[in-house]
Amino acid sequence: MKRITTTLLFSLSIFLASGGSDLKRVDATEFSKIGEATQIIGSASQYGLAGVKDGRAFIKHWTAITVTGDSRTVHYWIPLAELPPDIASALVAGRNPWRKSNPASK
Repeated sequence: MKRITTTLLFSLSIFLASGGSDLKRVDATEFSKIGEATQIIGSASQYGLAGVKDGRAFIKHWTAITVTGDSRTVHYWIPLAELPPDIASALVAGRNPWRKSNPASK
C-alpha cells in the first residue's frame, strides 16, 4: 500500500509541476470566450490568435508562472465548421473577430 501511495504522490507532483505545451479541443462557446480574452494584455498570462490550419482555428494561451517557475502554453482549437460563419471567415482572413475597433486610430 505504501508503494502505491508513493507512486501516486510522485505522479501527481510531476503532473502539477510540469511546464510545457498542451493542445485542448473546445466547443464554439468556450472558443469565443477565450477569443475575447485575446484583447486583454497581461504580464504573466497572454492569449493570442495562433492561426488557422487544416480547417481548424487555434488560440494560444501562454502562462509565465507555473509551480516550477517554467512557462506553459495551451493551444485551444476547434474545427472552423463549428464556428459562426462571420468568426470563421475573419479567422481565415487573418483578422481577430473579437478586436474592438479603435475610433482614435481612424
